[in-house]
Amino acid sequence: MNPQAGNVCTTVRFCKDAFGLKPFGFLAHLKFKFAREINKLMKTKTWIQLTFALAVPLGLALTVSADDAVPGSLPPAATKQGVTYADNIKSIFDNSCIKCHSGDKPKGHLKLDSLAGVLKGGKDGKVILVGNSARSMLIQAVAHLSKDDDDWMPPLHNRAGIGPLTPEQIGLLRAWIDQGAK
Repeated sequence: MNPQAGNVCTTVRFCKDAFGLKPFGFLAHLKFKFAREINKLMKTKTWIQLTFALAVPLGLALTVSADDAVPGSLPPAATKQGVTYADNIKSIFDNSCIKCHSGDKPKGHLKLDSLAGVLKGGKDGKVILVGNSARSMLIQAVAHLSKDDDDWMPPLHNRAGIGPLTPEQIGLLRAWIDQGAK
């Protein structure tokens, strides 16, 4: 019997008769052979080169969006002068930070609901270095400069659904710290 002469039923019957395989067992056998061939291919130099050639552009496409700063880059400080906690910074903290960093049990013992709380810092010490925003722990956390996304603020998958700060907000925070954090 020629398997090419008939339809799928004829092919399955041929395989069953010729190889002693059950119809669904035949598909499992093909799946196993396919997986084995792919596994061999994946170990070749060509496959590795192709994987790395595609990984960089695909990785960049997945991490860069027009609305956000490139992860790991530090937005410049805003040019606005006279930035103060009460007038400019408290509203940013109220929208993005206060849910976790206020009250009786603030996360990391860091309270951001008052200027005194921000200046005091938390369990890891001071979060801002007055006059040096680029080295301030707060800026590094909100700008996602750490390779460990557990250090990013707000956390990526937080219960409140709060998104990351915008480059403009980070720039304003930087200007505030560089201008003396008043």
